[in-house]
Amino acid sequence: MKLRTVFLVLASLALFTAMTGGYLFSTLAGSTSSLSLSVCFLIIVLIGLLCREGEKAIIRDVSERQKAEEEIRKLNEELEKRFIERSAELFESEQRHGSLLEASADPLVVYDMERKVTYLNPAFTDTFGWSFEELRGKRIDFVPEENWKETQEAIDRMLRGEKVQLFETRRLTKDGRLLDIQLSTSLFLDRDGHPAGNIVILRDVTESKQAEEALRRAHDDLERSVAERTSELLRANEQLKLEIEERKRAEEELSLQKTYFQHLFESSPEASVILDKEDRIVDVNSEFEKLFGYSVEEIKGRYINDLIVSEDLRDEARALTQCTLENQVVTKETVRRRKGGSLVDVSILGYPITYNGEQVGVYAIYKDVTQRRRREEALRASEKQYRNLVDNALVGIYRTDLEGNVVYANEALIKMMEFESYEDMKSVGVLARYSNLDDRDTFIKTLKGTGKVNHFEVDLLTKSGAVKNVIMTGVMEGDFISGMILDITERKQAVEERIRLATAVEQAAESVIISDRRGTIQYVNPAFVRLSGFSSEDIVGKNFRVLKSDRHDESFYHEMWKIITSGKAWGGRISNRMKDGSLRQFETTISPIRDSSGVIVNFVSVNRDVTQEVALEAQLFQAQKMEAVGTLAGGIAHDFNNLLQVIQGYTEVLQSEVDRNNSGFEALQKIHRSAKRGAELTRQLLTFSRKVQSERRPLDLNQEVIQVKNLLERTIPKMIEIEVHLSDSPAVVSADPIQIEQAIMNLAVNAMDAMPEGGKIVVETARVRLDEHFCKAHLGSKPGEYILLSISDTGHGMDREILDHVFEPFYTTKDVGKGTGLGLAMVYGIVKNHEGYILCYSELATGTTFKIYLPAMEQSGEKQKAGEGEGCFKGGNETILLVDDEEYIRELGVELLTDAGYKVLTATNGESGLELYRNEQEKIDLVILDLVIPGMGGKKCYEEILKINPKAKILIVSGYSANGPGKEAIQAGAKGFVGKPFDVSHLLETIREILDEKSEMSDMRCVM
Repeated sequence: MKLRTVFLVLASLALFTAMTGGYLFSTLAGSTSSLSLSVCFLIIVLIGLLCREGEKAIIRDVSERQKAEEEIRKLNEELEKRFIERSAELFESEQRHGSLLEASADPLVVYDMERKVTYLNPAFTDTFGWSFEELRGKRIDFVPEENWKETQEAIDRMLRGEKVQLFETRRLTKDGRLLDIQLSTSLFLDRDGHPAGNIVILRDVTESKQAEEALRRAHDDLERSVAERTSELLRANEQLKLEIEERKRAEEELSLQKTYFQHLFESSPEASVILDKEDRIVDVNSEFEKLFGYSVEEIKGRYINDLIVSEDLRDEARALTQCTLENQVVTKETVRRRKGGSLVDVSILGYPITYNGEQVGVYAIYKDVTQRRRREEALRASEKQYRNLVDNALVGIYRTDLEGNVVYANEALIKMMEFESYEDMKSVGVLARYSNLDDRDTFIKTLKGTGKVNHFEVDLLTKSGAVKNVIMTGVMEGDFISGMILDITERKQAVEERIRLATAVEQAAESVIISDRRGTIQYVNPAFVRLSGFSSEDIVGKNFRVLKSDRHDESFYHEMWKIITSGKAWGGRISNRMKDGSLRQFETTISPIRDSSGVIVNFVSVNRDVTQEVALEAQLFQAQKMEAVGTLAGGIAHDFNNLLQVIQGYTEVLQSEVDRNNSGFEALQKIHRSAKRGAELTRQLLTFSRKVQSERRPLDLNQEVIQVKNLLERTIPKMIEIEVHLSDSPAVVSADPIQIEQAIMNLAVNAMDAMPEGGKIVVETARVRLDEHFCKAHLGSKPGEYILLSISDTGHGMDREILDHVFEPFYTTKDVGKGTGLGLAMVYGIVKNHEGYILCYSELATGTTFKIYLPAMEQSGEKQKAGEGEGCFKGGNETILLVDDEEYIRELGVELLTDAGYKVLTATNGESGLELYRNEQEKIDLVILDLVIPGMGGKKCYEEILKINPKAKILIVSGYSANGPGKEAIQAGAKGFVGKPFDVSHLLETIREILDEKSEMSDMRCVM
């Protein structure tokens, strides 16, 4: 009986609890929970079973039924009473927590462990657009793809039991907008301690971020953000309600709701407080404790206004309290007091808490806005400063409508456009005063197309009609255009002037070098690059010393530097070293450049190349010297010859009067021989000075050479070989046969003396043509057809110093008694007397070549023949390396070969030529090489080139004979020989022939 009664009581309690829980959960969730219905069904079944058991018991013991029924009635009455009391308590709790959830300002969503939505509050619907009815029991697909990874990491942390607080990410709304979100989430547990799901608080910080980017709108954005967050917080409580409704019993639901709210309350990033209706503190979160310095134990139950409101703001605080008592949401920016008495700027957001339509308290949020206010104050100060800058800017600043009517213009623009005032300008407009209206249309079209215009250069008309060249910028802002106008009229004129100056410098024939005050080169013009061989990259950044040569001592450079650093200009002739090592002479002027304060900041050096002029001056000086010596020698010889004539005559008279056996007769004979010897010397001097009359007639030099050869073979030592190479056609000149024979004999004797151990004398004749290039470089020569008489030897040769004096009278390197020094002087005089030209090529240990150019006599039909084919030579596009120490030869070669289409590289000595060939041999198709060059010399150079490349094509160009050193070069592997001075057409024909490989390698190509 007792056991049955217990079962009946328990069954009744279970039924009562299930029904009550089902009712409460259906009230919170809006529908009856299937779980609750299942529990009710099971309880009903249990009661039925218990009833059947009771019936059996009644059958067994009918006498006890009435007693049991009485006990059951009493028990039911007691249970009914407890049920009514408990239901009242649960209903009151449900109403209170439901208000908090629904009033949450932050979007709040609750998920079960399958990530399905079990609750979301109205703030979520307001923010993201989905209603609870749309998402109940479903997953939300509102995570952007790019945020999946970080979201999954946050979920993993939450599942590990961590509290993810203020995690920044992004979420999509129902209508596709992308919001910046601060997210807080954590697990909640069922009464058995197992994870039952998680609650997620989402805070929309999109507008907050935009507020940071636009400080001027920070105040309004902040208030709106606070209001939204507070509203979301209240609505979050409603979301908790939905989760609680899924719990099986009312006590579990109440516990979960409390957990939700406490989590929300504690996790709030703002200082939050719950007040009762008397303004006493019920609870505060940790952020409130941090902001005001009070712990919850210190202030719980105390009046909030007594704690954080200063005396002067009590009335304000009471007014806010009154508003909340009238069920109003209040917002206010004000000042509150911390525990230590310090003040803090805060924004307050207060929400009334109601239960059964009656206000039971206040939920208030305090946000520290000290930093924001400071930023706002800074913004206001910045705006003021910006306004001052705009108003006082040197550049014009404007704002107009699309028609060009002025809305704003600063003082600089008013003055720039020559208006008297802003009102004056406003009446006319700015953009309407274009010099060319097409520019206005282009400006407006670009603005409408792109929204802005940068660096728009245009001409505007001032009020007076003057043209201002300006640069405009513009930005489209609705129906207005804002921008700046920079007057570049003077700058543009200055730039154009500088461009003209720079163009003049760039195109100047003289080389220009600009350096800083220390002599570091900062600029060189193209003329310098062409002359020096240095590129801009080679020379810029280097000191002037890179051009220094050994032709000047240190005192020369010291004096130059002293003058220019003192602020004066230096001018003079200077020798500079080029990139290839050669020296060039310049007429140079170095001037200091000062800045506006008068300080020297740069030096500019203007250099005119006078290398060829110097060479011609030296030739002119030599010619003048020879002319002067000839005049002097002729005058002395004439008078001295007269004196010798008198001595010789009287000596002969005395000899006729004195007996031969007389001792004085022998002395008279010696005087007579000396007088005749003196007369011979005077005749030689007269020949040098061209005072001797010549008897000219047509003379074939070929025949003259054969006669001299026959004479020499009978007189010179046998160990000296004579070799003759005559032109194919007659070499006819107008000349005195005796003088020409004398000249050839003198040169042959001079060659013989240079070869005491034996050697070879080569005599050659050829018909050549001297062109303008040759004559410009050789003072005294004239263009035309000539017969070249060349006499070479293989003797010891001469150095440069001897060559400079070789034709001077009485200058000799022979021992005393072995020569008078008049032999070559006579040859010089004979050549000049025949309007000819003579050159000497020589190098120590190489030999000597004399070349005599005598004007050729025209033969019938020869003139036309000589001109045939002139200028009809063939060029090419190959690369040629030209190695020659003579500057004018290099310049001539570069000019001729470039005009013919070739690419030309140059070198001044054997070492640089060899190095250049070694580095560029894949590009070089032909080497043109002089035999007499500084350094290793031409012979060693071509031998080394052939070691590098045995198939290298080398053309020898030299003043030596083709049958002397030139022949040796041909035998060593050179492909041809061209004698200096060369005929342009023959040179180019020979080059083309070698490049085309038309002849056998053993053939000697020779152009005299």
